[in-house]
Amino acid sequence: MKMVTCVLATGLMMFSAVAPSVHAERDAELQSTLHTQEQQRNDLQKQMDELKKTVQDVQTSIQENEKKLTETKDNITETQRLIQEKTAAINELQKKIEQREVVIKKRLVSLQSQPTTNIVTEVVVNAQSFADLLDRISSVNMVFQSDKSILETQERDKDQVKKDREIIVQKEQELRAFLAELEKTNKTLAEERQQKQAAWDEMNDKFQKLVNDIANTQSALTEAQKQKQEKEMEKQSLFLQNTSDGETVAPAPAPAQAPSNKPAKQQPPAGAANGGVVGKALQYLGVPYVWGGASPSGFDCSGFISYIYGVGRQDVSGYWNSVSRIDNPQPGDLVFFQGTYKAGPSHIGIYIGDGKMVHAGDSGIAVSSLSSSYNRSHFLGYGRF
Repeated sequence: MKMVTCVLATGLMMFSAVAPSVHAERDAELQSTLHTQEQQRNDLQKQMDELKKTVQDVQTSIQENEKKLTETKDNITETQRLIQEKTAAINELQKKIEQREVVIKKRLVSLQSQPTTNIVTEVVVNAQSFADLLDRISSVNMVFQSDKSILETQERDKDQVKKDREIIVQKEQELRAFLAELEKTNKTLAEERQQKQAAWDEMNDKFQKLVNDIANTQSALTEAQKQKQEKEMEKQSLFLQNTSDGETVAPAPAPAQAPSNKPAKQQPPAGAANGGVVGKALQYLGVPYVWGGASPSGFDCSGFISYIYGVGRQDVSGYWNSVSRIDNPQPGDLVFFQGTYKAGPSHIGIYIGDGKMVHAGDSGIAVSSLSSSYNRSHFLGYGRF
């Protein structure tokens, strides 16, 4: 028996010398892979955040440009109204000019049809008295002064008509040129936004693939550690079973767990349900927001749903298309929002009752009211797995 024990002890010592080395190499390899993947994720997230800001800046420029477009179109409409009014005034003035010309022409014809002597005879010779002569001369002078005034007014009105027409045409041309430039700018901005959004979507696809790779690496690392512990327990059990002469060998202590980096959890809000997925979700209040995160070290909105419900990770659109739509939510149902940072379904939370939800927001896992102005403006609907 002693010989057998020695053989077993020797074998176990050899096994314990070789197996941990193999496990250690495997763990180190997985840890290195995980570190590289997480670094790639962080770098990609930084690029996506910068690109997202650029897209938002372009969208702001588009909104400002569209505002100018609207104002310019309103100005063109107002200018066209003024053109109509000015045209009507011009037409009226033109009629007056034409009427004056008729009067002037008739008077000229009348003067030309009579010899000068007749006018002199009428004014001077036929005067009844000196006072009558003065009256006749004054009347003739008034006629000539009136004709002169009519001619001067005629010229002024013609000049005014010409200026008004030029101003109206110039104003309309300027507005239409400005409108064309704004429309061109708006088209350019829209194309730029589309290109940047496409680039962001492409990055997001890579990011989601990288998140899945990280999850697989984490699972492999967990499985490797589990196998290592099982091998240790198996070794200790075999050693105990073959120990003789009544001696008891104490099992080796379990491997020390690495200290946790998880942040301290906040207490659930008073009155919140404590069972099912709601109770599970509220345990992680205060966990920080991490883009692509799907573990208690950090969550994003869809990663939080995947972890709490134990379902495959999807983006928000994927969850929205895979749930049953409901109108009267119960605690544990899903709340969807749209247009928060891109068009379509883009954010998700868990309904906890009393008009509130728990979700992964910018400040981490937190409880929010569905009645806030922001949530109301982006609300899409409720869903149930």
